[in-house]
Amino acid sequence: MKAYRSGGADPHGNQPGDLYASIKVQEDPIFLREGPDIHVGSVLNVTQLKSMWVTSGT
Repeated sequence: MKAYRSGGADPHGNQPGDLYASIKVQEDPIFLREGPDIHVGSVLNVTQLKSMWVTSGT
Protein backbone atom coordinates (compact mmCIF):
# COMPACT_ATOMS: atom_id res chain seq x y z
CA MET A 1 0.00 0.00 0.00
CA LYS A 2 1.37 3.43 -0.84
CA ALA A 3 0.44 6.69 0.89
CA TYR A 4 1.69 9.65 -1.11
CA ARG A 5 3.65 12.29 0.83
CA SER A 6 2.93 10.58 4.16
CA GLY A 7 6.54 9.68 4.98
CA GLY A 8 9.13 11.78 6.74
CA ALA A 9 10.70 14.87 5.18
CA ASP A 10 14.15 14.54 3.63
CA PRO A 11 17.21 15.74 5.61
CA HIS A 12 17.02 19.21 4.02
CA GLY A 13 13.44 19.76 5.23
CA ASN A 14 11.89 19.46 1.80
CA GLN A 15 8.57 17.78 1.07
CA PRO A 16 7.86 14.44 2.71
CA GLY A 17 8.37 11.24 0.79
CA ASP A 18 5.90 8.45 0.16
CA LEU A 19 5.10 5.89 2.85
CA TYR A 20 4.92 2.21 1.87
CA ALA A 21 3.15 -0.36 4.08
CA SER A 22 2.94 -4.13 3.65
CA ILE A 23 0.09 -6.18 5.12
CA LYS A 24 0.35 -9.93 5.65
CA VAL A 25 -2.66 -12.07 6.53
CA GLN A 26 -2.24 -15.33 8.42
CA GLU A 27 -4.51 -18.32 8.06
CA ASP A 28 -6.96 -18.71 10.91
CA PRO A 29 -7.91 -22.10 12.40
CA ILE A 30 -11.58 -21.03 12.74
CA PHE A 31 -12.34 -18.72 9.81
CA LEU A 32 -11.93 -19.76 6.17
CA ARG A 33 -11.53 -17.19 3.42
CA GLU A 34 -12.85 -17.95 -0.06
CA GLY A 35 -12.22 -14.93 -2.29
CA PRO A 36 -13.97 -11.93 -0.71
CA ASP A 37 -16.08 -14.17 1.58
CA ILE A 38 -15.26 -15.38 5.10
CA HIS A 39 -16.83 -18.64 6.32
CA VAL A 40 -17.06 -20.21 9.76
CA GLY A 41 -18.52 -23.57 10.68
CA SER A 42 -20.89 -23.80 13.63
CA VAL A 43 -23.27 -26.28 15.22
CA LEU A 44 -26.72 -24.85 15.96
CA ASN A 45 -29.77 -26.35 17.56
CA VAL A 46 -33.27 -25.82 16.11
CA THR A 47 -34.08 -22.97 18.51
CA GLN A 48 -30.96 -21.02 17.54
CA LEU A 49 -31.62 -21.59 13.87
CA LYS A 50 -35.24 -20.44 14.16
CA SER A 51 -34.15 -17.33 16.08
CA MET A 52 -31.68 -16.42 13.34
CA TRP A 53 -34.26 -17.00 10.63
CA VAL A 54 -36.87 -14.77 12.30
CA THR A 55 -34.47 -11.87 12.95
CA SER A 56 -32.97 -11.93 9.45
CA GLY A 57 -36.37 -11.90 7.78
CA THR A 58 -35.47 -14.50 5.15
